[in-house]
Amino acid sequence: LSPTTELNDQPCVKKVKTKSDCASLPISSYNAFVKNGTQTQLYKWDQRYKELVTYIKHFGHSLVPAKFPQNPQLGYWVRNQRKCYKRLQKGKWEGVSSSRMTESRIKLLNKVGFEW
Repeated sequence: LSPTTELNDQPCVKKVKTKSDCASLPISSYNAFVKNGTQTQLYKWDQRYKELVTYIKHFGHSLVPAKFPQNPQLGYWVRNQRKCYKRLQKGKWEGVSSSRMTESRIKLLNKVGFEW
């Protein structure tokens, strides 16, 4: 499963100038870069996901505080995942989806016991 097929959250931006700058990136991050056609920003959903997995292993749950002192960006990211998921569910109900949440991301988050 490749979680980074779409752009997601602002705190995870990496500045790049050309596609060749992405040569050492994980393929999922490179795919996000290519799909969105931008050469100035690259969102790294994968990194926050890995941080979440580490958090869950340490604390035993996915309820990261919004202002988690050790990693404030992770708290923001987790909140954003829940918001995007709710937007996706609402869009499915109304027949229109304006969420950046993808099925592959949902599967990955569910796999680690993410609490929506």
